[in-house]
Amino acid sequence: SFDYYYESVAGAPGNGDVTYYTDVMETMIEDHLRDLFQLDSKVAITFDENYTLTAVEVDVVSTTSDSVANLRQEIAKEYKISEDRIKVFINGYQTK
Repeated sequence: SFDYYYESVAGAPGNGDVTYYTDVMETMIEDHLRDLFQLDSKVAITFDENYTLTAVEVDVVSTTSDSVANLRQEIAKEYKISEDRIKVFINGYQTK
């Protein structure tokens, strides 16, 4: 669904609706993580000028540290971003 959505709105941010595009992308990542890991999270993403995903911050309500490594790997794989560009927080505290 991510690829389908991405293809369908690839030109949309250029039309000035970057906030909407960002909100939808963040919600899609949150939904993906909920489906895969049964975790509630708040996601914040950063794009470059070409609307390529450059950074992701995930704030997880609560989980074990085992899930965090998997969470980071999954985001990196699914959204084609380096793991070192993904910050994960558990209950507001940043993980390593």
